[in-house]
Amino acid sequence: MTGDTTVDTVVNDYLWRVGSALGGVPAARAREITDEFAEHIREAREDGAVVTLADARNLIDRLGEPADIAAEAERRFGRLARPRAGAREVFAILLLGVAGVFTPFVGWMIGTVLLWTSDSWNRRDKILGTVLTLGALPGFLLLLAVPPRATLSGVTDPSGRVISTQVVSSTPAFVGPLVLTVVLVLPILTAVYLLVRLRVARRPVAPNG
Repeated sequence: MTGDTTVDTVVNDYLWRVGSALGGVPAARAREITDEFAEHIREAREDGAVVTLADARNLIDRLGEPADIAAEAERRFGRLARPRAGAREVFAILLLGVAGVFTPFVGWMIGTVLLWTSDSWNRRDKILGTVLTLGALPGFLLLLAVPPRATLSGVTDPSGRVISTQVVSSTPAFVGPLVLTVVLVLPILTAVYLLVRLRVARRPVAPNG
């Protein structure tokens, strides 16, 4: 804690740690437990039992460590087990990040379907995975529609006779790197993001005892 620590900071940090520790408990139960702790602390503050930082820390010590709270909750309500990622998730990442570059139409569409039918990513991840890899499609078309072009520029002598020529590119220098980024780099980076954000669907496990 820093010198700017307040009672609110201590309380919010504790509630955040409790919520994080309850990540293996069914969501509805986890919310109930966190809300109960928040309500208990709020009442203590309203009653004047928690005024100073020392009061807040003493109350938190009495409530218990988040890990112990989570262990008791899992014993009572069960926990959520994480099975391994399946073929759906693997192929979604491969198609959107790599294969979709070489088959930008079919690969992207199949990868998107696999992405949205999986429970391993939240809605935001699915939107980002769809939109960012979609850039490979217009990028691929841009490669076909805007091939590198060049023109000849001649140097003449006073009589008007061409004495030398040079090739001058008429395609802006930034087009190549931009297309390369859209077509290759962005889908691959998106696939890495999806891999990092991969959250395997969790199933309930019966309570212990």
